[in-house]
This record gives sequence, structure tokens and C-alpha cells, in this order.
Amino acid sequence: MTRRWMLTALAAACALFAVVGAGRFAEGAERGSPGSGGVALRAVLDRSLDGRANDWYSAVEPGSRTGDGTRLTVSAATPGTQVVSRAVPVRPNRCYRVRVRAQATHESQVLVLDELADETLEALALPATDAPVDVEAVVSSGPERRVTLGLRLPTGGNLVLDSVDIAEAACP
Repeated sequence: MTRRWMLTALAAACALFAVVGAGRFAEGAERGSPGSGGVALRAVLDRSLDGRANDWYSAVEPGSRTGDGTRLTVSAATPGTQVVSRAVPVRPNRCYRVRVRAQATHESQVLVLDELADETLEALALPATDAPVDVEAVVSSGPERRVTLGLRLPTGGNLVLDSVDIAEAACP
């Protein structure tokens, strides 16, 4: 009787660990997690670099964009979102600090979007400057499990993106 109870308890514990582990597996399989020290998006556009996948994709055809792994340079021929990032995994209903270092020739925006880039969760204003500036905001993920970033420029705008970091933060 005691051995049967122990086997039943062991089977129940294994089932519980399997259910919990399966729920956490998808999160662990994602590239980078803002909850574990943060995610730094690499300035690589539309191609891999050194065997590692890119973090940014062109969103519109006209215009010029380059990413060499150090900086992402964007020139807009038409207004709007020029490039979007890969989807970054987040936990629902948590807050994340988004830090951006960039230089823009015209007022521009860094958008924090839902995974499909349908809804803007937050817009960080980038002022027109002669030197790189740091902007940051604490953003709630809401029900989202992944967020995407977008760079919105006006016609004729130029932007040099030095860095983007996303990390879990205390909610205001």
C-alpha cells in the first residue's frame, strides 16, 4: 500500500512538472528574453551576419536602409514605418523598459507594437539632433506575448540607430 501511494505521488509530481515545463518551453526557445537581463537588438537588416539571424526587416520598398551589425541607417523616401524588428518575447501584463540610442535629422519615432505590428503600444519621440541621443520609456505589454519595434520617419528623414535594449522593469 505504501509503495503504491509513493508511485502515485511520483506520477502526479512528474505530470505536474511536465505541464509546467511545457508552458515554459516556448518562452525558453525564443531568442532573448527581456526578463533575463534584457534583449539587445542587433543592427542587422534583411540578412544574417556571422551566421546569426538578423533583428530588423524592411517595411517599405522606397528608401535606403543598411545594417552592418553596429549601426542601422535608414533614409525615408516616403513617410511611415521604414523598418520593423523581429518579434521579441515578453510576458503578458508586465512592464518593460525600452532604451534607444539614435540620431535623427528630422523628428522621428520608435514604435512599440504588438507582434503583428497592428497596434501601437507606445511611441517614443526621437528629436532632430546633431548627435546621438538616448530615449527610453517603460511600456506595459498588456496581453501580448511578443512585441515588435518599428522606426517611423517623415519623408526625407534620416536616422542612425546605435542601440535598442528591452528589459523587464517595475511598472509605474
